[in-house]
Amino acid sequence: AVSGRETFPCEVNGAKFENMLLAGDREGSDKFLREFRQHAVEQPYSVEAVELALMQMITIVSQTAMTYRLDDLYQQAKKLHDELKTGSLDSVLAAIGRLNGQLADFVAESKRDDSHAEAINKLRTYIDGHLHEDISLDSLAAVAFVSSSYISKLFREMLHVSFSDYLTEARMSRAAALLAESAESVADIAAQTGYSNSQNFCNRFKKHFGITPSQYRLSRSRPEPAAAAGNQHA
Repeated sequence: AVSGRETFPCEVNGAKFENMLLAGDREGSDKFLREFRQHAVEQPYSVEAVELALMQMITIVSQTAMTYRLDDLYQQAKKLHDELKTGSLDSVLAAIGRLNGQLADFVAESKRDDSHAEAINKLRTYIDGHLHEDISLDSLAAVAFVSSSYISKLFREMLHVSFSDYLTEARMSRAAALLAESAESVADIAAQTGYSNSQNFCNRFKKHFGITPSQYRLSRSRPEPAAAAGNQHA
């Protein structure tokens, strides 16, 4: 006979499952479902207690899908209530497991994207503030306390450009702005953008823009306004 136990112990409660799902912990939530099945099969819980716990998990999956606006997964989760009425414990858990896997992967990817976006923004801010220095993957890794391979991968995945190409673009953009907006010498601008050798800077600039720094400055300079006398007729 089935005993009168109506609730599952704390180690298999819904809050734990929800926390794992919201953390994108697929491995943890899969383990939770396996432990849930083990408790349901091996311990003398009532059918009502098992169904109530399953219903709670289905609701958690539905709410998580709705939170992330995953309409297809939300509709699938809603159908699990019908599965609960007609299916076996294993079929219901398998269905929850499939949705759980998709949700956990989506949440984990979202969190990775947020984390990566924050990391790349910090790296870009650092680079912009230190363009006058000798910046390399290794020096950036030392400052950021991460590996150089991680930074390299981050630039390619988030910005779709190599670190060296990004650094060159940043240096050239700063140089172009200084040439257009200041009267500083080419040598000074080269130093401010990380080039100790002004000839090397000029070669890089010409390769990037197709013209020399001096030509670029000339093309950006505004023509003198026409002499007022030219508009006056005696």
